[in-house]
Parts: sequence; C-alpha cells; structure tokens
Amino acid sequence: MAVCLCVCSHRCCVSQIVYEQRIASLEEEMAKSSKPPSGTSRHSTVSALEKELEAAKEQHRRRLNEQQDVIVELRNEIETLKRKDSGKSKRAIERGGVQYNR
Repeated sequence: MAVCLCVCSHRCCVSQIVYEQRIASLEEEMAKSSKPPSGTSRHSTVSALEKELEAAKEQHRRRLNEQQDVIVELRNEIETLKRKDSGKSKRAIERGGVQYNR
C-alpha cells in the first residue's frame, strides 16, 4: 500500500511539473505576442493604429455623405413624380374623364 501511495505521489509531482512548465511556456508566448514586432517601438505601433483609425473614420464620413446625397436626390425625384402625378390628375378632372366627388 505504501508503494502505491509513493507511485501516485510521484505521478502527481511529475504531472504538476509538466503543468507548471506548460504554464511558463504559455506565459512566455503571451509576453512575446503582446510585444511589438522587433524593430518597432510601442510609439510607432500606436501611431500606425491611430492612422488606421483616422482613415477608417474618413472613409465612414465619405460613405455617409454619399448616402445623404443619394437620399436628397431620391426625395427630389419623389417630389417631381408627385407633382407630375397631381398635374395629370387635375387635367383628367378638368377634361371630365374622372368623376370627382366631394
């Protein structure tokens, strides 16, 4: 029985060592991945990200302006079509082609 406990204890120790080594290697990998690539500083990485963000914002502004221009054009077209339609209806009423009851 004592031999069994000793073997189990040894296996637990080995598993714990393997586990701790794996944690250490993962922490090293995480530290490497959070550092900027070699040859670049944190400042240059931040600057690059800020430029990318500004470019994305500018692209968004342009799209928004284009969409608003399209909306204005479509509203103008709707108004033009409404005027044409109401003009046709009035002429039809004047000609007597359409009965208009109030």
